[in-house]
Amino acid sequence: MLHTSDGGEQWTDTLINFVTYSDLLGCHFINDSVGWVAGGNGTILKITNNEAYIKEDKDQTNLHAQNTLLQNQPNPFNSKTRIYYTVLNKAFVEISIYNTLGQLVKTLVNEEQQRGNHCVLWDGKDNSGRFVAAGSYYYLLKTEGVTLNKKMLLLK
Repeated sequence: MLHTSDGGEQWTDTLINFVTYSDLLGCHFINDSVGWVAGGNGTILKITNNEAYIKEDKDQTNLHAQNTLLQNQPNPFNSKTRIYYTVLNKAFVEISIYNTLGQLVKTLVNEEQQRGNHCVLWDGKDNSGRFVAAGSYYYLLKTEGVTLNKKMLLLK
C-alpha cells in the first residue's frame, strides 16, 4: 500500500490491513476521518479530514478495468456525505439518489464528464430542496451501458 502526506506528490510504502469488499476494491480506515481505498489499475484514494488524494499507477494495465463507484464517506452520515467515483473514458454521467421504494430523490450529476476520478457531495436534500427523512438510500452511477449502485444510511 502506498501512503502520502503531501497531497500525492510523494508516496511511500505502508503496511495496513485491508477489509476486502471485492476482488478489486479494498478499504481501511484508521479512525473516523482518515482512510485509504484501493481500486483497479493501481488507483489509490486517501481520504483525510474530508479531503481526498488520488494516486494512479500509469504503468499497470487492467483487462477488467471499468468505471468504479466507491462507498460514500462517511456512511452512515448525518448532514452530508461524499460520493467518489471513476470514469474511465469521457462519457455522459448520471449520479442519482433513490429511496427504498425506487423513487428518485435527487439527481446530483447529469452531464458529460472527462475521464478520471470525481467526487460529488450530497447534503441530504431532495430535488425540491427539502431535507429527506432518515433511512436507507441507494445511489446509482449511470454511464453509457453501465449502472453501478451502492447503499447508504442517513441518520438524523
